[in-house]
Amino acid sequence: IDSTLIGKTVTESQLGIKYNPPLKWLSANAGLHRPPDRKIKYGVATFAPVNLFYNAGNKAVLNIGEIIPQNSNSKFDLEKYIFQSSKKFEAGKIERDKFSNNNIDFIRFRIKFGVWFTYRLIFKNKNGKYIQFDYSLQSKIKNTEMPSIVSSIGSIQLL
Repeated sequence: IDSTLIGKTVTESQLGIKYNPPLKWLSANAGLHRPPDRKIKYGVATFAPVNLFYNAGNKAVLNIGEIIPQNSNSKFDLEKYIFQSSKKFEAGKIERDKFSNNNIDFIRFRIKFGVWFTYRLIFKNKNGKYIQFDYSLQSKIKNTEMPSIVSSIGSIQLL
């Protein structure tokens, strides 16, 4: 982690995590962008945004939230959610892998769609809830922003 490339630590108690957004990506909760109140339904689950960070200079966005299963009485099908939430990127290129950091097992997606690039992470918190981070930016600035994104990802910790 390069601490010169990330902002101040943010604690999301309701998600059971803390992290540092990339430097110069400011919280929508500070009134700079839309509030993170728009839930997105994907069949088996809903993505419920909790915080959104926005870089006004290059239009990069970090959207953080919880994946809430539609039916809490049955076993959640994460693979079905991944399929349904990735449908809008069908015309693009999606790469998927896994990695671990800070005792967290991440599923990582690199999604190229038109002129946009999204770096999506899905992981479980200590309470078994699924958390999603979407770092989205124009492909042309990917190389300059990736060091900040990698440092931000390295900062994610469970509470």
